[in-house]
This record gives sequence, C-alpha cells and structure tokens, in this order.
Amino acid sequence: MDAFNLIIDRVGDRNVFNLFSGRTPGREAHLQTRVQDDLIDDFLSVVRRVALLSGSIDDDREEGDLTGHLFRAGEIVFRQFFPERIRDILRRSEGGVLFLHVDQALGHIPWELLHDGVSFLADRFIIGRNIAGAYSYRDGSRQDRSRLRILIVADPTNDLPSAAREGQMLYETLNAEISSDLIDIRFLSGRRIGRLALLEEMQGADIVHYAGHTGRDEEGETGWLLHGGKILRSSEIEQLRSAPNFVFANSCSSFGSYSLDEANRMASAFLRSGVSGYIGTSWDIADTEEVIEFALEFYRNIFLERSVGEALFEARQKARKRNRTCDLTWAAYSLHGNPGQRLFRYPARRSFDASRSVLNVRRVLEDYPLPVALHYARFVEAQEQTGIPDPSAFKLLRSSFLWMMSFTGGLLFGLYRKLALKGEQPQWKDGNYESCAAHIHRFARRLHVLNLEGRLPGLVQPLLLHRDNIVKMIEIIRFFESSDAADNQAEQLSYLITFQYLLENLFVDLSLLGRVEYFQNTGPAWPAILFRGQKTSTIRILPAYARVSSLEKELESFAHHLCVYVPSRKMLIDLSDGFSFEEGMLKSSLFELEMHVDVSE
Repeated sequence: MDAFNLIIDRVGDRNVFNLFSGRTPGREAHLQTRVQDDLIDDFLSVVRRVALLSGSIDDDREEGDLTGHLFRAGEIVFRQFFPERIRDILRRSEGGVLFLHVDQALGHIPWELLHDGVSFLADRFIIGRNIAGAYSYRDGSRQDRSRLRILIVADPTNDLPSAAREGQMLYETLNAEISSDLIDIRFLSGRRIGRLALLEEMQGADIVHYAGHTGRDEEGETGWLLHGGKILRSSEIEQLRSAPNFVFANSCSSFGSYSLDEANRMASAFLRSGVSGYIGTSWDIADTEEVIEFALEFYRNIFLERSVGEALFEARQKARKRNRTCDLTWAAYSLHGNPGQRLFRYPARRSFDASRSVLNVRRVLEDYPLPVALHYARFVEAQEQTGIPDPSAFKLLRSSFLWMMSFTGGLLFGLYRKLALKGEQPQWKDGNYESCAAHIHRFARRLHVLNLEGRLPGLVQPLLLHRDNIVKMIEIIRFFESSDAADNQAEQLSYLITFQYLLENLFVDLSLLGRVEYFQNTGPAWPAILFRGQKTSTIRILPAYARVSSLEKELESFAHHLCVYVPSRKMLIDLSDGFSFEEGMLKSSLFELEMHVDVSE
C-alpha cells in the first residue's frame, strides 16, 4: 500500500508541488502548474449543484447525467491542477494513504471528488489534509486507548429534531454494540446545554461527536450555536487546557449555505487547541438515515482498531454501495489531520494480568445465555459457600465455557450462512473440543480476512484475540478428564484458578452474548421462549404494535427453530443446523452438549 505526503503551496495562480513517498522525497519536487481561481470556483459550483439536486431526482437518466457531469468536471480539474508526473503516479497507484499538506488558499477544494479518469481519489485513497497554520504547537497527540470516552452533543438549539435523533441513535446503537469495558458515552441534547457545562464535558474526551448548527458572532467568528442565539466560539475551544482527542462534526449552517472556508475555520480552531483530528462536512447535508448510518459505520470501524483514515474510507465505501449514485453523503466528509492515527486498540491480554478490569458478575448471571449463566452461577454459589476454590466445582466452569463457545460458534456460523458466502461452509456437528474450536477460529478468521467482521461487531475480534487462551482452556479440560488429575490436588487447584481467570476474561470480551437474544421461535404471532439469565422467560421479538415485514417473514419461515435476534441490527439468525429445543431438552451439536431446561414458570 502506497503512502504519499503531498505538499502543495500556492502563490498567485501558481501551484508548487513536492511529493514524498513515505518519508522520502522523490524526483517529484518543485513541480508547478498554473490554475486560475475561477476554475476551482466553477468546480465547487458543480459539486454544490449535484449535492442540492441529488435528493430530488427520481429518474435514472437524470441521475446518470448529473453524476456524469461530476465525473467530467472532477477529471478536468485533476488534469489541470496536478503536474503530469504526479498524475501518473496517482493513476498507477493501487491505493493507499494520501496526506495532503496544502496552502490556506487551497483548503476549500474537495480533493475527494477529483477524478483520475478511472475513479475518484476518495475511492482509491485514504485521504487526510493539513491546512497550513492549522496545527497547534502543543502536543495534542495521545496514545491510542483501550477504552474510549465519547461525548455526543446533539441539537443544543432545540430546533433540529433530526440532529437530536442522530445523537440518540448513536448513543443507543454504540451502547448496544460495544462492550461497556471499551466505551463510556455521555449524551447531551437540548436547550439545557450551557457554555460552561459543554466546555467542561469536552475537556479530556477521546471523541466529541457534534450534531447541530454552526453560526457566526457579531465579529464574524465561527462557532457552535447554542440555545438563545449564543455561540461557543472557536477561540474558546482553543483555550481548553485538555482538548478532546478527536472531533466528528455533522454541522449545518444557521446563516445559509455552509462553505468549505467555514468548515476549515472550525477544523483549524480545534486543531490549534490540540485536537489531533477533525472530521467535518464540506457543505450542508440533509439529516437523513444515510448520515446517521455513515457516522455509525465510522465508529464501528474505529472499534475494529482501524485508523481514522481507514474508518472514514470504509464508511465512504459502505455509503457508495448503499446509497444512490448521485448521493454525495460519502464525499461530504473531509478529514483534517493524520489519516494514520488510531484512536482505539483492544487491551493486551496476558495470563494473570493484575491490571485486568473486574468482571461484572451480575451481568453474566442476568444477561448471558441460560446454560452459560446458570452453570457459572452455581460455581459462584459453591465458591461463596466454601470460601476457597474447590476443584470438584470445575465441571460447572467447564460446562459454562463449552456452552459459551457453542453459542458463540452458532452465532458465527449462522451469520456466515446468512451472508450467503461461497466456498467452504461451517460444519455444525462436531463433538471433539479441539477440532470444533479450531473450526470456529477458522471461520472467524475468514470473516476478518473478508473484511466482514463489522456485520456483527464484538464477535470476530474477541475470538481471534483469545484463540491461544481457548486452546489452553481445552487443554485444562483434558487434564481434568485424565487419570493424572485424581492424584494431584495442588495441580487441580492451580489449573482451576487459571481456567476461571481465562473464562472471566472471555466473558468480558464476548459481552456481545449479553446483548443478543437466544430463543425458541414460536412464530411471529406468539411469545418466544427466551434463554437468558438463570431461567427462561417469554419475549415478543416482533412487537404487537409494529410490523416489520422482512422480520415477520423470517419469524414465520423459522418457526419452531432455535434462533438468535440481534436488536441493534434488527437481524434474525437461524441456528437450527446446530441447535434444537424439544420436550424441555436444549441440545447443541457443537461440542455435543445437552441440558434440561425447565419452562414450567
């Protein structure tokens, strides 16, 4: 993957280029072109026109004409603006990182929409920009974190219901999809957001997500608009002692059209305050489902340990596939700052790490699948009665672990089948612990390689992270099954403590199991039997007051099957290839498990 740093200065109508590949300057130094301002202004007019008209076009031919006009305009500017040698290098590249360091006079150009004759630059490159004079002399960089503090600020003027909904959706979805061990979210919305409280909350945040108006004060300074016409000015943001690490702003202008100059002023203010990166919109975009989904896709990729540039690139690609051709949501966002920066990394795991975060036992007992929760609850109860670890209780931990792996493998295999992927298919019937675990890891790795782990965040990454630990846990099970274990109490105790520690780490990182619903499907019209916590209960997957046609059809199609429902994605997955529930007996062909479940209550 190529990594280009392209420095562009402008003096009058003359552009001066210096291209670095990685950290090394090449022959592409001090190259020049001459481009008049009105060419750039005309291109900006084309972009604004397409952005304005895209939401009102229903005819495919009109849509094609509009996007074709954008392609041609983007290619003309690409050819006029860049020297031939740099054009050739960018065309030949198979993609990578393009970090633009540009003169203030060029900050308003939507580089993402320049077209090399084959594709837009944003379709090939991970793009970031640094506008001259924007960065602070303070060191705003931080090490990437294993737990992010996110502040969501939505509709502080209390007159943008769509912005308030964006904030609420982000808050609910991220809380549902991401483990609380990895994320801490604060959500502020409405007229009660005051200047002092907002500045206080922003200090030290890892990410601030803003959805609301921008405005100007009487002296023309840009800022975020608060209730009552008040403005949190960019100069106030610059004075923060501990600035947020990163800002994502879905801003619309309160004073008419929103220009790139205004977006750049806000970005520069944050960068001067010590913020390491800023994503903003280059023009006003309508508050739609596409905008909310774009932001969600960005954050999902951040929690897949991707850099901010990679996360933005993936969100663009997803939007390009999902939305209409002339929908420019994907191109409206620009990244100010280093595209290679990472905000998040999973915490390192080492056996017996004293700094490990404490397991929320209550959450496991109340929210995890019934066989997992019930066996673990009985183990905890036995520990509390004796006050010391008891090797005779190992079989309870063993059952909790094997059922957890079984449900996790079923979720993984069911997702794989739902995506209708070609090639080797999962084998659901395998009672051998070693081969079954290896098969689960192989398909987790496959989803990772296919870049599909974002379809169900919190599933693939923990399986890959804990692979060696899972192998170790199966080795411990084999030790307890062997004749050697009976004569060695001290070794039994040592292995028990190790197994408990590894299992509780697995509970923490596979917290997704506490956010999905395993149930016996009785059809869309009847309450389902929910296997959650220490006893069964009933649940309506499809509320009586709502009808979601696709979900209703799936519930009908999978009637009398054991299924799993993912509320955050409104996704139903059939597990009948490997699980069954008949006459009170819950069975899994993964690891060959069965358990009697009382449903009399």
